[in-house]
Amino acid sequence: MMKDTKRNVLLVIALFSVFIVLTSRGTFAQSVVCTQNLDRAQAMFDIGDLPGIPTLLMPCIKGGGFSKEETIRALEIMTETYLYQDDLANADIWMIELLKADPEHKLDPSLDPQEIILHKEKFRYKPIFRVSGSIGLNRSSYRLITSYSLWSEDDQSVYTPGIQFNGFAQIEKEVYPGFDVGLGLGYVLKTFSAESEVIYGKAASDASDPLAVAQGLGNLATYSENYAVLEAPVFVKYTYYGDGERTFNPYVFAGMSFDYLVNAKQTSTRRANQSERDGVKASATLPDPNLVADERRKALTYYGFAGLGVKIRRKTHFFFVEARYNYGMMNIVNGDNRFPSEITADGNKQESIFNIGLVDNDFTLDGVTVVGGFQLSIYNPQKLKEKRLK
Repeated sequence: MMKDTKRNVLLVIALFSVFIVLTSRGTFAQSVVCTQNLDRAQAMFDIGDLPGIPTLLMPCIKGGGFSKEETIRALEIMTETYLYQDDLANADIWMIELLKADPEHKLDPSLDPQEIILHKEKFRYKPIFRVSGSIGLNRSSYRLITSYSLWSEDDQSVYTPGIQFNGFAQIEKEVYPGFDVGLGLGYVLKTFSAESEVIYGKAASDASDPLAVAQGLGNLATYSENYAVLEAPVFVKYTYYGDGERTFNPYVFAGMSFDYLVNAKQTSTRRANQSERDGVKASATLPDPNLVADERRKALTYYGFAGLGVKIRRKTHFFFVEARYNYGMMNIVNGDNRFPSEITADGNKQESIFNIGLVDNDFTLDGVTVVGGFQLSIYNPQKLKEKRLK
């Protein structure tokens, strides 16, 4: 029984191997025949024997007997053949097939017939859109607009930029050679931290209350703010493509981003300075406030940006790296809720912001964004309408 099973398995393997060999030989034979037909078609075209060319090339084009390069060459010969026969309807069909097989097909004025060069200009052969995805880092910097000191003018703060991640998807359309307009959608994380020294001036008389003593001496308040933002950038871009064959293609761009604040939290601690009078040191920490739920930050904001980058050509697509500077154009603090209130355990309403010694200044966020990604060119070759040809 085991011997029969083993024999059957070996038989199946042998039959499969014979099938693979025969199929490969058939495919190879077809490829050889198609290559010969392509050479014959070129020779027939060169001497003006045009009528028999479609019959010679059609089976190999439809049957997949050509390599990628041979297919492009065959489609070009078919287009030229119908052009010389004044069969413009079929010439249009095969030109579109040529542009589908080889987007932005390059023609050499010194080698290719003038007829096909002029005919190509009657077609849309450039990308209708370019779509891209990118990921990277951003560095957010606090920029003060208006200061609101809670206790005195001796409010000294040091703001430290933070680095976070971002990701974008974008779509672009060429409106003039080299010039594109685009829009996108991004998810961006932002952060910064600060130390704010608040001097209260007059010492408290009740030394038995640590917080009262602290208010008589001053606080070193440390905190950070963390944001999650949906961004919708719109922009104009200029790319230098040179002769269209360059590997590295530099570009510059500028635009505006319209932002929706998804989440924003502040983490804060308070540490009082040492009392020289009695050695009392006080500290306090508040729960991390949700700046969105408390409506202390505006939900909708916008900023301007400008940058530069380079595209690295991969056939008709591109890898790219870019950097841009972001300039905040509006205050992101909701001034109506600058002093949020909370209900204490005894039911009394008090200003919680006084417990930590901080108050929101009017400010915005600037920054630098660096990303890398891939851009895909989307083609849909069609014959242009007569109005666009004039």
